[in-house]
Amino acid sequence: MVGPIDGVFPIFKNSKKDLIIMINGYKVLIKVMLEEEKYYLKIAGNISIINFPNYYQTSQQIFLEILDAKIEHFAPYETPIENFIYRYDNNAGHYISLLVFNKQNFNNKLIYKKLINLNIVHLFAISGFHFGLLFFAGNKIIKKVKFARNVSEPIILLILFLYLIVLNFPISASRAFLLLVLWWINEKFFNKKFTKITLLVFIVIFFIMINPWTIFSFSFIYSVTLTFIILIVYDLTRKFKSEFLRILLVLLSAYISSFFISLAINKTFSVLGFFYQLIFTPIISFSYIFSILFIWSKYLTYVYFLILDKFITICSNANIKVAVPEKLYLLPIIINTLFFISINIKKIGEVNKTTLPNYSKAFQTLPQ
Repeated sequence: MVGPIDGVFPIFKNSKKDLIIMINGYKVLIKVMLEEEKYYLKIAGNISIINFPNYYQTSQQIFLEILDAKIEHFAPYETPIENFIYRYDNNAGHYISLLVFNKQNFNNKLIYKKLINLNIVHLFAISGFHFGLLFFAGNKIIKKVKFARNVSEPIILLILFLYLIVLNFPISASRAFLLLVLWWINEKFFNKKFTKITLLVFIVIFFIMINPWTIFSFSFIYSVTLTFIILIVYDLTRKFKSEFLRILLVLLSAYISSFFISLAINKTFSVLGFFYQLIFTPIISFSYIFSILFIWSKYLTYVYFLILDKFITICSNANIKVAVPEKLYLLPIIINTLFFISINIKKIGEVNKTTLPNYSKAFQTLPQ
């Protein structure tokens, strides 16, 4: 792969400072900013190895770059998804591309900035949150059809797999889909022998075996961490009589964990972050289902996303951001680690009194 290159290539990803193209299955970096991204580019230059890739490049498996590239716009192109989205009003199309198709680009970058400002961008990234909604809602709907009642779960899993193909297998969505598949197999064929934590560990090992570079991906770290926290806190609170309090604690724990990961990346945090989390979680849940059910209606999506965008803009303008001093950049990692240790030590204490759950045996080797 190293050496001169001269050809026509589509843009794989266009960020603020550079762009990435695919050449023979390899991601190649070009340090140039283009306002357009729907183009095949005629590129000439020399491919060389990146001597000291940074964390982002490592996580994205970018180890090659083209220096002094000569670039020309060759021909525009549009994917079938983009052709479909262009049917809508710009505002509705931008939200649908983010919420339903997991597409972040120059067209919706202003919306994306507002979501980052509110610390709710993770609610728009297709993950277990969205796949769970589709699985359980779709399963209930299909079960109402008499002839499909006994095969409703395999049908909805097949639909989700087709959806995953359309999304091009993003890490968080792939992890969510595999967890649903293993959960169904565990329930139907193994009589719930394995806990959800055990299933999550299987998935983590599987991803790392398939692609060891996954461990450097913030998307993977974020997805697995939040899923782990949600599962273990939900189990710790299983004796709570108030379901509302239980859900509130799960949301708070997930927010704390995601907050520390985001803080290590963005170096700022929102004072009203948890409040926005509580407000927007049900709103985005509804918006996701609404987008899928009414994606055929230009008028309904136009009105709905116009109102949603106004509300998000108001919240974004009212938001208060606090910058973290440079010397405290490692604090989020330390606190997140302590959070994991403390919650697992508490779990070990419970295990000494009960035989449930089985997955806690994995933590009995921790120092006492």
